[in-house]
Amino acid sequence: MNSNMSIKVADTEFGPAVYVGRDISATVQYARKNGINGLIVAEGGNYPFADVNFLQNCSFVETLVIQRYGHIDLTGIHALSALKKLALNITANDKQPIDFSCFPQLEVAKFTWRPKAKSLFDCKSLRYLRIEKFNKRDLEDLGGLSNLEILKVVSSPIKTTGDIDSIKPIRSLKKLKDFRFWESTNVLDGDMTPCIGVKTVAFKNRPHYTHTKEEIDEINKKQQ
Repeated sequence: MNSNMSIKVADTEFGPAVYVGRDISATVQYARKNGINGLIVAEGGNYPFADVNFLQNCSFVETLVIQRYGHIDLTGIHALSALKKLALNITANDKQPIDFSCFPQLEVAKFTWRPKAKSLFDCKSLRYLRIEKFNKRDLEDLGGLSNLEILKVVSSPIKTTGDIDSIKPIRSLKKLKDFRFWESTNVLDGDMTPCIGVKTVAFKNRPHYTHTKEEIDEINKKQQ
C-alpha cells in the first residue's frame, strides 16, 4: 500500500501488480515510475468504469488481471502488444471476442472459453493455459500450442457440458508437464494413456477410463 497516493500493490502469482483505481492516470504513473509492469482491474480495487480503454496508453503492461462481477468492455486489452500474462475472472456471461494475435509474447492465459477466441490456437508462445467451461468436444485445436507446458481444463460443475471426445491430441504437446481436467469434464473414449509421461496429471476417475489417476501416477513414477 502506498499511503500517500492510496495506491495498492499486490504480490500476485505473476509478480507485483498495481490495482487501477478511480484516478487511472495516477495509477499508471505510479506503475511506470516504480517499474511495475502488472495491472489489476477489479471492482474490489475501486475500479468503477465499464471499459478498459485506458490500456491503449499502457504499452508497458506485461501482466493484466481483470476481476469483475458484471460486464466490462474488453476491447482495450488488444492494445497490449507486450502482454505476457492475462487472467480474466469475469462472473457475468462474457462472450466478448478476444484476438490473441494481438499478444505475440503471451505466455500465460487464464479465462472462460468463448467461441470468438479461436485465435488462441495459434498462440505459439503460450506456456500455461487454464480454460474455464471449455465446451469443445475435442482437444485437437490445442495440438498446435507447441510450447505449452501446463494445461488445465475446467468445465462447469453445474452443467454436464464437459464431454471431450479424446485427449489424444495432447501427445503432440512435447513440452507438456502438467495436465489437469476437473469437475464435469468427461473423456468419452476413456483412453488415459496420453497422460503417461506427463509429470503431473489430475482428473476425476471414471469407470470407463483405461487408467485411474493413481495408476497413471504410478506408471509415471517408474519412468522417472
